[in-house]
Amino acid sequence: MKRKISYILLIILTCFLIYFLKEPVSYYKDRYKADKISEEVKNMLEDDNNDSKNVKNDSKNAQKDNFKSIQKRFDSVIAFIYIDDIGLSYPIAQAKDNTYYLRRDLYGNYSEIGTIFIDSENKKDFSDKNTIIYGHNMRENYPGGSAFGKLDHYVDKHFLQNSNQIIRIKLPNNKEYHYKIISGRTESKNSNYRTFNPTNNKDFIEEMIKKSKIPFNTQGIDIDENSQIITLSTCTNSLDDNFRFVIQAIKN
Repeated sequence: MKRKISYILLIILTCFLIYFLKEPVSYYKDRYKADKISEEVKNMLEDDNNDSKNVKNDSKNAQKDNFKSIQKRFDSVIAFIYIDDIGLSYPIAQAKDNTYYLRRDLYGNYSEIGTIFIDSENKKDFSDKNTIIYGHNMRENYPGGSAFGKLDHYVDKHFLQNSNQIIRIKLPNNKEYHYKIISGRTESKNSNYRTFNPTNNKDFIEEMIKKSKIPFNTQGIDIDENSQIITLSTCTNSLDDNFRFVIQAIKN
């Protein structure tokens, strides 16, 4: 009888372990796949850049397009984002709607981590006054962080003292834009921070700066109606899904 009870308890315990370990195991599996895909894209980008050094200096074809190979395999990839301060480097995709890449990798397979992507209504060449970039904050439930999980470092005064606060966006045709971070805070997901092309752009950017949780150094930055910014939007560590953590940076 005791042996039977012990056997039943063992089965119950096993079921509990399977239930509670299923989610973290699934997460780390997805994270491994996401990191592998990201590394694959980065290697393709670097290989193309190395190839471009061997191309003869021709006025029309001085350099090989460093996205050519990438877009043959992943046609939704439109850019690459680098934030050296926090060791972030990921491909950026764009889909026809803003739900597709929430839980899909670049191959279109289900992924808890999803893929970093720009708003479906933004222009893929980052020519809008405000380009919105979405990514998950995987530090919500799991250690280590992933995607945009370290963006909140930019509201830590001690971290800012040793950071350059620059976001680099690499685009096809060998273009690379640099953006200086000017604002970081928590916002309602329904607020105006996702306005693509504000009517009064200068006022809009100044409003975003004023909303920042801590002040950023904006001396020497000219803000006018033609200024362009990027907005990085991610979930917060709160259980309330009505808020987002936002980082905004202006194009140099």
